[in-house]
Amino acid sequence: MKTIALRLVIYTFSLISVAGCAALYSDIEAPEVQMAGIETRGFDSNMQLLLTARLKIHNPNDIVLPVRGGALTLQINGREIGTANFDDGFDIPAGGDEVVTIPARLNFNAALSVGLNMLNKGETQAEYQLTGHIDLAVRYLGRVAVNRSGTLTLGG
Repeated sequence: MKTIALRLVIYTFSLISVAGCAALYSDIEAPEVQMAGIETRGFDSNMQLLLTARLKIHNPNDIVLPVRGGALTLQINGREIGTANFDDGFDIPAGGDEVVTIPARLNFNAALSVGLNMLNKGETQAEYQLTGHIDLAVRYLGRVAVNRSGTLTLGG
């Protein structure tokens, strides 16, 4: 009987502890991600352009957010043209910004197709969407979704 009561006390204490830790992070806002620049590195064997993408990540919180990796996808006019995966860890300072450099791949054929389609239609603006996630090293925050969209003006 004592072991059952002891297990019940330990179980209850564990649940309260986990709920308390989760409550500490309940007011955490997701970091904001934007493109800060891009450089080419050449082509791979699948006709994908190898890039180095610079991302500016803003932490609106008053605590440091440790990042352990992530994955992003770039779409232009609804068509996926690029991806980036990273697993290098870094910290985003409290209330600050961190610019990180990550490897990316641009599907040259898809990007060319989107560009030619825009030229044929005489379009100078394109809709973009950057989606994916950033993995935080804080156990109760885990994976933060990235979903940023807008309009790009070409040639100006």
